[in-house]
Amino acid sequence: MPDIKQGQSSFEKLKRLSQISLFRSIKVYPKVARFDGQDTHETIILFLRQHPVVLVPAVFRSLMIFAIGLIISLGIGAIADSSGLKMGASIFVLMTFVVVVAVTNMFFSFLQWYYTVFIITTTRLIDIDFLTLFDASMSSTLLEVIQDVSKSSPGFFSTLFDMGSIMIQTAGENNKFEISNVPRPRDVLDILMDLIENLKKNDS
Repeated sequence: MPDIKQGQSSFEKLKRLSQISLFRSIKVYPKVARFDGQDTHETIILFLRQHPVVLVPAVFRSLMIFAIGLIISLGIGAIADSSGLKMGASIFVLMTFVVVVAVTNMFFSFLQWYYTVFIITTTRLIDIDFLTLFDASMSSTLLEVIQDVSKSSPGFFSTLFDMGSIMIQTAGENNKFEISNVPRPRDVLDILMDLIENLKKNDS
């Protein structure tokens, strides 16, 4: 069963990654993490979530929802005061609705980030995508069928925050496998390539 060996370039990278948390988006050889269908002798080497910076748009959306609701409420309040109307209860209901929508948006985005994970084990890759509160998808591919691995970090923010996508070409029926916005993609790529190399050496 392939594993990262001392002396390989990825061995030191694993040690460095083990010292990085990024809000628990990187775990090296996690002791408590398991997944459905994990074999008895299968070890999780790397447990990844997307870089937490992907949550920034959700935070921005929630703030915009709250700001727009607040502006509308203030506008309605000003019109009501000038017209002598009592709309305090209506404004309270509107702001309550706006806060619920903003918080729900942020909460769902956090759940989607937290439960969307990429796992590298000693035998395969697993990609678990959180879709809704009641639905998730899981896809996997064996290391032995991987033919090519590459990374992509397009754009300024990907370079700034050191995140990117890992593209995997396999010999299976679904011959393309992609994991988006992972932190430290160069290190992940190196670890994955060393695992594949070790597997080929074991088979030869």
